[in-house]
Amino acid sequence: MNNINNPYVLLSFVNTHLRDDDVSLDELCERFNYKKEELLKALETIGYHYDEKNKQFK
Repeated sequence: MNNINNPYVLLSFVNTHLRDDDVSLDELCERFNYKKEELLKALETIGYHYDEKNKQFK
């Protein structure tokens, strides 16, 4: 996952880009070459799930 091994750092990185770049999760995954399912699983391990309406992990 682009060398971000700490899920809390990944959470911050992803939510920041979702907010600041105003992109969808699919667009973010494409931009940073993430596999969406791997990203979702990584953040689920710390209890976060994607809120599509608000475009952020909560």
